[in-house]
Amino acid sequence: MTTWWTSGGQRLLTGALWLTGAGIVSKFLGAFYRIPLARILGSEGVGLYQMVYPVYTVALSLATAGLPVAISVLVAERASRGDHPAAYRFFLASFWLLLILGCGATFLLLRFAETIAHVVLRDDRTLYSLWAIAPAVLLTALMAAFRGFFQGYQQMAPTALSQVAEQIVRVATILAVSGVLVRYGIDVGAAGATSGAVAGGMAGLAVLWLFFYHWRRRIHSGAYGAGQAETAAAMAGRRSRLDSPMGGPLAGGRGGRADWVAMWKSLLVLSLPISLGGLVIPLMQTVDAALIPRGLQAAGFSASQAASLFGEFSGMANALVGFPIIVTGAVSASLVPAIASAWKGGHGLAAAERYRSALRLSGLLAWPAAFGMAALAGPICDLLFHAPGAAEPLFWLAPTIIPTAFYQVASAALQGMGRTAFPVLALALGAALKVAGNLFLLPRWGLIGAAMGSNGAFLLSALLVLAYIGWRGGFAFPWGAALLKPALAATMMAGYAISGAPFLASLAGEWAGLALSVASAGLVYGLTLLAIGGIQERDLALLPRVGPPLAAWHRRFWGA
Repeated sequence: MTTWWTSGGQRLLTGALWLTGAGIVSKFLGAFYRIPLARILGSEGVGLYQMVYPVYTVALSLATAGLPVAISVLVAERASRGDHPAAYRFFLASFWLLLILGCGATFLLLRFAETIAHVVLRDDRTLYSLWAIAPAVLLTALMAAFRGFFQGYQQMAPTALSQVAEQIVRVATILAVSGVLVRYGIDVGAAGATSGAVAGGMAGLAVLWLFFYHWRRRIHSGAYGAGQAETAAAMAGRRSRLDSPMGGPLAGGRGGRADWVAMWKSLLVLSLPISLGGLVIPLMQTVDAALIPRGLQAAGFSASQAASLFGEFSGMANALVGFPIIVTGAVSASLVPAIASAWKGGHGLAAAERYRSALRLSGLLAWPAAFGMAALAGPICDLLFHAPGAAEPLFWLAPTIIPTAFYQVASAALQGMGRTAFPVLALALGAALKVAGNLFLLPRWGLIGAAMGSNGAFLLSALLVLAYIGWRGGFAFPWGAALLKPALAATMMAGYAISGAPFLASLAGEWAGLALSVASAGLVYGLTLLAIGGIQERDLALLPRVGPPLAAWHRRFWGA
């Protein structure tokens, strides 16, 4: 009997758990270091540090340009056909392409650092920071090649652990080096902080190289895991190529340089729409920054009030909404190679099943996150930010989590199928709707209008990609598993949270009361799901370590 978890569902869940854990650790460290850094450099030094990062991001976009996803898709396609040498050649082609792009972007950043500092950033004191951060572009580009390769084989642990190592070393270097160098001037101290990106990149690359080295040794020794047996068999006759530093010469392989040019063309063609899609969200944020304060002023708020309200909307409510999207984003990242391997291997049913698995998993996570944030918006914003005014935008923005999660999954599935253009179009149409919402709703309803614009934008984008993948791939949406059952359980949970949170806060204090409210509401959600069949024994059994005892408990309590 086919279940929603079969055909790679467990691997999908494991990969998502790896990436989610890494994302949470990275976010926490990324938020933590800013407090001591502000004390070391002061607001002026932090300003110099922050000014350089947009330039670094642009250079990084030029160097990587959506290639990691494209690499994982193309590697997964060849691996699904059992053509593992071709998958390996794609990795080599990707590595050299990213090496060239990374060197080019790094050279340009070093070469024009003075011009950028003087003309673009209009502060010559950022020159040292630009020089210090430039090598990180090359290191990050090389990491992208390794991460795409491992993700193509649905191995997410190397990516997750390299991200954690990168962030730990980065944060440690930022604090240590800036603390030492700040005595020579604010600009030198800021440059020391930006050098953390280089140290972090070296650490992440080292972790990935160790995984790659271990992978090669396992092939040579014959100690393969179940999922690597085919790879090993296919690569056994190519050991001489693997023994070289990067596994073979540039022109090696079956087709020589013409083959490499064709691979580079495939990579760039597939990655271009993904890169354009990656620009839409920053553009939407830019649109918010440009239109919301103006719209608020048009609604009668002063400039100072408008700036404060925008800070509550963007810096507080929007930031909180972004946390659960990290988790659903991890599910989507795991889905891309899973869909690619099944779809290109001619296993359409398996691809559809993985797609529905990811939708169900994202639905199980997104509904309680959205309803929980809306229900507890007041105490969350009051305790975390001391800004009760942010509760209203959080209440109205929280529903955005649900269509965003579904959009992420459907877009990842389309990317795995090689259809990368339509998600960009859908998101662009959503962005257009958001602009219209900001223009027409904001002056009338204030931040509620802006939040409604965000909800409408992501809802439109999600509906478009869900309909498109249903039409092109025949993938049905699991209404009961991803929508009705989690929505019902989340409604029960929200009702409990709204009524129980004040009592728990009066009983245990504000912080402990909020923690108890979140924990007990999660319990209500889980029990409700169990009661209505939203979670079954076979689902629990697939959780790492705790799954079998939970499944046994489910069997005893609810029956087989």
